[in-house]
Amino acid sequence: MKMIEQLLAQESGYFTDRSVLEIACGGAELTILAARTAKEVYCIDIERKRVPTVLNKIDNVYFKIMDACSMEFNKDKFDTAVIWNAVGHLDNLPRVISESMRVLKPEGVLLICASWKLDKVIMEESLLPFLDERHYSYIVKNGKFDVIVIKKL
Repeated sequence: MKMIEQLLAQESGYFTDRSVLEIACGGAELTILAARTAKEVYCIDIERKRVPTVLNKIDNVYFKIMDACSMEFNKDKFDTAVIWNAVGHLDNLPRVISESMRVLKPEGVLLICASWKLDKVIMEESLLPFLDERHYSYIVKNGKFDVIVIKKL
């Protein structure tokens, strides 16, 4: 949780008073912490098994079982979408990015974050070449955890 707190502090402008979507939320640690400052946080996962029941007690958090490749949200719904340590769990990352861009508002951002070595390797070897090929506008921030900030234009 400490790294998630660091991410939220480092990138607070993308979370504070924003409508946030956490994709492939797993245990929803990021969702729980982001809910402290975000306007609302939706979190999705393909299954419920790791999602804590405490989410039901947080007023501005909404969990949905959903495939990130075909999200049931309207276009232009979220200010920020985030994938935290889940890149290696997503079967079709290009499709997830495309869907994320669809549900982001104009000027919205997708944060893809990794502290795990496998996710960092996937980001470097597969994700960055894909983003370059598709001419996405992005920034890479390296540190204890890596963050790719992809801007919706």
